[in-house]
Amino acid sequence: MFFHKLELKDKIVLIGHVTLICMNLHNSYFAVSQKVQLCMQPDGTEQPKNDEYNYQTDSMSLVPLIRCDIQFEEYLLLKAICLCNPTVHGLSEHAQRIIAKERQRYANALLDYCLKNRNGGPNRYVELLGIIPVLIHQQRLQKDIHIFHISPFISNLPHIFQFLEDIMFA
Repeated sequence: MFFHKLELKDKIVLIGHVTLICMNLHNSYFAVSQKVQLCMQPDGTEQPKNDEYNYQTDSMSLVPLIRCDIQFEEYLLLKAICLCNPTVHGLSEHAQRIIAKERQRYANALLDYCLKNRNGGPNRYVELLGIIPVLIHQQRLQKDIHIFHISPFISNLPHIFQFLEDIMFA
C-alpha cells in the first residue's frame, strides 16, 4: 500500500477529496449486492428516502452499477482506482508520483481481471472506468447541496463537525 509513504498534509488532502466518492461507491455497491434499487446504508437503513430532495443526487451512482452488474472484485479495484487520484489539487509532486504509480497498478489489475473473467474484456474495462465520472459528478452535487443548503444551518450549531466540513469544502 502507498498511504504510509505520503506526508501528513498529502494524506489529509487526498482523504478530503476521495471520501465522498468512496462512500458513494461503497453505499451503491452495497445496495446493488443486496439486489435493491434504492439508497441503502450498510446497516440496512434507507437513506435518503425516495421523497427527500437529495434522493436523486445520492442515488445517481446506483444506475451504472446495476447496468454493469458489477462484481465484488471489480468494485474493489474500482474503489482503489478512485482512492488513488494523483490529480487532486493540493497534492505535492512527491505524492502525485506515488499515487499515480499505485493507480496504474490497480488499473492494470482491473484490466487483467476483465480480460481473464469477462467476454469483451476491454469493453468491460472501459465501462467500469466510465463509472468514475458519475461518482465525481455525484460528489460535486453533494458538496453543492451541503454548501448551499446544509452548511448555513449547521454553522449555527454549537458543535460543528469539522471533518465533515473539511470534506465538503475540499
